[in-house]
Amino acid sequence: MLATLHVATEVGDLRIHSAYNPNQPTMAMTIPDMVGKTTKSGRDIVMGDFNLHDPSWAGARFRGDDSKVTAPARALRDGMANANMVLATPPGSETYKRKDGDRTIVSCVDLCFVSQSLKNCVKSCQVYEQNPWPDSDHRPIRTILDIEAIRDSSLRYLYEQTDARRFNKVLASELPPLDQLKTTDLDKEQVEHLARVVISGLQSAVDTTVPTKLANPSPSARPMDLKALEILEGDGVASTWPETIAPSGTPANLRTRRRRAERAAKKKKTVETDRHFIHKLGESTDGTWKVARLGLLRTKPRIMLNMPDLEDPSDNIYTTEAEKQQHILRALWKRIDELEYMVTVPFPTLKPDRQELFMDISMEEKEVRYLIKNLRRKKAPGTDMVANEAIKLGIDTLTPYLTIIFRHCLQLGYFPTAFKTALTVMLPKPDKESYSSAKS
Repeated sequence: MLATLHVATEVGDLRIHSAYNPNQPTMAMTIPDMVGKTTKSGRDIVMGDFNLHDPSWAGARFRGDDSKVTAPARALRDGMANANMVLATPPGSETYKRKDGDRTIVSCVDLCFVSQSLKNCVKSCQVYEQNPWPDSDHRPIRTILDIEAIRDSSLRYLYEQTDARRFNKVLASELPPLDQLKTTDLDKEQVEHLARVVISGLQSAVDTTVPTKLANPSPSARPMDLKALEILEGDGVASTWPETIAPSGTPANLRTRRRRAERAAKKKKTVETDRHFIHKLGESTDGTWKVARLGLLRTKPRIMLNMPDLEDPSDNIYTTEAEKQQHILRALWKRIDELEYMVTVPFPTLKPDRQELFMDISMEEKEVRYLIKNLRRKKAPGTDMVANEAIKLGIDTLTPYLTIIFRHCLQLGYFPTAFKTALTVMLPKPDKESYSSAKS
């Protein structure tokens, strides 16, 4: 069994693989396959209960000579060595201990391997003496890495909960007087300035009035028990293993039963509410399609896609986000050096005797209002981070200002710089063997 956690860190994406090898005749891990899957990125941590014995990690606890090493144990030892993985667990660590009659069986089967690139980041890897699970025959191992994880602090703006009147009041306070603008013929510089002021006003109104929450908050369901957390953090616990904090208040077994009953009742209520919602959804004319789509969305893997390290034909590796962005830019847009500072679009030379067709360049407020009302919701904003929902919220205040900007743009044949910048989102192509290329 194998599970992988992807963590974005200051040194790039980290992959933490948790492995369990039952090592039973009918249930055994294919070691070469496991090694191949868990050592590809170059920043891997492979840890878990391997249930295998070898002198390289068992040390003096290994019983017998090298000829006693099983084929799976040799495959793990040689596979990790060939993949440049380093054993972080001190050889001979007492990771497993149980009584068998009058004798005590001690072995080292819970291991931690790290990529060569992470070797110097390992501050410690040792058996955690303050064991919060004293009844288990396996003792926990704590590995401390000197690596800072990147905290995702991106926000989700809750536009549907925004006070529209307050939003428009803040927006109006950021914009110039409208009466003066309506009687002024703007030149290109003034159009540029007004576009920037409108965008700045929208940003200020959003930051001031729109409530937010974390786009990817930390899991809140079933938090760790406070006593267990105190033990793991080493606060106020006895130093001798396997002592734990003495129970206080309600006995632990009663607290456990009560919590299980509370969780079961909450789960039952959630299931009943969900069934009622699906039943009501299915009663509509197109209910079958809606329910089918809901099922499709719910069964999608809840995995945040991370772009792996990129590699160019010269075997250069791009690890950080900034390096990846620059590499993609250079790989997909070959003439980037010529276009980097271009602010005008070159038009073809037109014949002076060409036929000129009439075009209505007038713009009325009702047309702008119609366009704003028909903006699609839940679309990604541009670099100014002004979403369509914000423009729709400020429709009453924005409409006359945008009408003035659009009208003068048509009259001047000018396109403001503020409207020229867009975001390009890279999506992975499906079913690729590798995504290390910028074009994948």
